[in-house]
Amino acid sequence: MIKRLVAALTVFAVIITFSSVSVSSIRTEKERLTALLDQIAHAGEGEDMQSVYRLAEQLEAQWTESRKKLSCLVREEKLNELSEVIAKIQPYGEEANDELEAEINNVRYQLEQMYLAEIPSAENIF
Repeated sequence: MIKRLVAALTVFAVIITFSSVSVSSIRTEKERLTALLDQIAHAGEGEDMQSVYRLAEQLEAQWTESRKKLSCLVREEKLNELSEVIAKIQPYGEEANDELEAEINNVRYQLEQMYLAEIPSAENIF
């Protein structure tokens, strides 16, 4: 009986640890991408389109790296949606456009939704 209890508690501890590490990894990647989005938004406000274009390239490179890390933690569907939305930002760096801010906000929203969907809560589990 005691062995079963110890085994169950060990499995529970492993699950909690993996969950915590997963959520922390997702949050870290979200924060990295959000920091780049903030830089892009700031450059867009100043209508520095060369910087927007360069930062958008950095965002795509960072996303490629982040996607590899997140692929075992997040559903592929969510990653594909984010890839599509992130790919829309770079073309707005070629010339001044009012849609840049909307696309940045869309990426932020998608990142936040990805993060919230992976937090272990009753709503996400059941």
